[in-house]
Amino acid sequence: MISGGGSCPGNPSFNVQVTGNNAQTTSFSISNVGGQSVTLGGGSFTVREAAAFGFTPSFSGDCMQTAAGSGEATGTISSGQQLTCTITNTIGHAPLPGVLLVNKVCVIPSGGSCQDSFNVQVTCNNPQPSSFSLSNGNSQTVGLKSGVFTVSEDSVSGFTTSFSGDCTQSSSNSQETTGTIAAGQHLTCTITNTAVPATGTLTVNKICVEPSNPGDCERTGTGQFEIRITGNNPNPPGIQLRGGGSQDFTLGSGSFTITETTVFPFTTFSGDCMLL
Repeated sequence: MISGGGSCPGNPSFNVQVTGNNAQTTSFSISNVGGQSVTLGGGSFTVREAAAFGFTPSFSGDCMQTAAGSGEATGTISSGQQLTCTITNTIGHAPLPGVLLVNKVCVIPSGGSCQDSFNVQVTCNNPQPSSFSLSNGNSQTVGLKSGVFTVSEDSVSGFTTSFSGDCTQSSSNSQETTGTIAAGQHLTCTITNTAVPATGTLTVNKICVEPSNPGDCERTGTGQFEIRITGNNPNPPGIQLRGGGSQDFTLGSGSFTITETTVFPFTTFSGDCMLL
């Protein structure tokens, strides 16, 4: 049953459409306190009312308005069930809600799959909905009253967070962004999560042994022991070491190679590496 409500001068009629599972009587007009029965098969349904100048619609009963001031409501009905959806038209224009589209992008630089979802919250100006989860490539529409809004995301280990579009990140790698929306405005805020590659630390020690010719280590000079690291994004990629020196390198997981410029009469390598 679709029923009208309120008190309207002149008793105007309002045009209504119902869509759903094999809906009967899908389009009709209702005046104040009037009603219309609609037969439906089990499943979801939608009730829409055409915009009428000078009136703001609201829905109640067994249907839920999609957004404040919207002329649309949805619900679910079972076979044999009787439901009621009441449309109330109020004289005067309420400000149209702003609409914020929140997009999710997940980047894995080395390939692979992203985690299932990220938890997002929207605060200020009566957001609808105020919290939700998003997976890579998905979006969520949020209705907002005009003013400043905040979008935040729960921190997830192994990922950095950045925001773009019609929202400004509070600071680099912050989990929060802000923006301003006007009544009826449509904005977009994109949250990008980038995986941080796991790294290990390789320590390279330099030992200079001179069993037969004392002074050879000093004669070679610092610049003679040039070392380079190749592998998964080594940092730094190369250095110079003299006897007694040490250097830490960060590397992504995987194989690595240490190369040292040959300096006569020295031989090289021991520890967690194999001489090729």
